[in-house]
Amino acid sequence: MPATARLLYDSHYLQVAIDVQNSWLYACWLGEIAQADLYKGVEVIVRIAQENGLSKLLNDNRYLTALRVTPADWYRSNGLKQLYTNGLHYVAWIYAPDMHARAMADGAMTKNIWPLTLTFEEYDVAVDWLRSMP
Repeated sequence: MPATARLLYDSHYLQVAIDVQNSWLYACWLGEIAQADLYKGVEVIVRIAQENGLSKLLNDNRYLTALRVTPADWYRSNGLKQLYTNGLHYVAWIYAPDMHARAMADGAMTKNIWPLTLTFEEYDVAVDWLRSMP
């Protein structure tokens, strides 16, 4: 979690905070994610982004060890579309080490236009890109 972050949600599978220095939402996915965790997590992220009027998200998957959802579950969660509808315009997506999770992210990116979402291997590069967005 960034040193300048204010934690707003903490569970066994997700931490969500506002990085006050950078004025963006920080979401860190943890451990194994099942369908119910994914749906609840998306709901929490969308709600916090909307309540705080944030237009950027740093979606950190470095600590996600397994994604136990089907492609249908993933697309049904509709997280990126919900975020964009609620005013979020930029997502820096840091890949998970889990290959299934990476493939799901890549699949979502091919079907996604907004919010503008770029994937990254490294945290620092993702942060630099997100800082460069308006």
